[in-house]
Amino acid sequence: MYSVIASDGNQYGPVDLSTIQQWIQEGRIVADTVILDGVTGNRGPASQFPLIAPHLHQGAPPTMYQPQVINQVHQPGAHYPGGGAYQQGQYSQPPNPYAQYPRPGMQAYNPNAKQKVPAALLAFFLGSFGAHKFYLGHTTLGIVMLLVTILTCGYGGLITGIWALYDFVMILCDKETDANGYPLV
Repeated sequence: MYSVIASDGNQYGPVDLSTIQQWIQEGRIVADTVILDGVTGNRGPASQFPLIAPHLHQGAPPTMYQPQVINQVHQPGAHYPGGGAYQQGQYSQPPNPYAQYPRPGMQAYNPNAKQKVPAALLAFFLGSFGAHKFYLGHTTLGIVMLLVTILTCGYGGLITGIWALYDFVMILCDKETDANGYPLV
């Protein structure tokens, strides 16, 4: 049984040799990936383990395309050395063999993620008007809070103020999400 020490310091395993071979094929393990042998306690790069080293790719990492047929005339449906068939109109880039994402426990990167601090400040200072709900994309709730405050001539602001205070605490405790379900960053 082996364990893999990833570049982020997390330990994955123990797993058997067949799983290690599968991870090598997926490009998740390369020659310098740190391996821990659960039986002997040895720790080192994958290339130093006699049962793992023969499965590591020598030279260029594995790719999904066949470079030896790039300059040949392609016939639709024809099969080429190394497997695979050319299909007219399909182009693809070779995958990144060193990509190890998403790792267990990691959140996917979201470029549109809403910030926690602005949401908390809006909830605290303008929460009775639902400003934080509009910011987070919960438009319907924002409209409800705004209408309750305005249509009651401000008396409903007491209710929406308590609601906003609750949302303020939930934002600070990382319990609030944006309209798409992403956590605040």
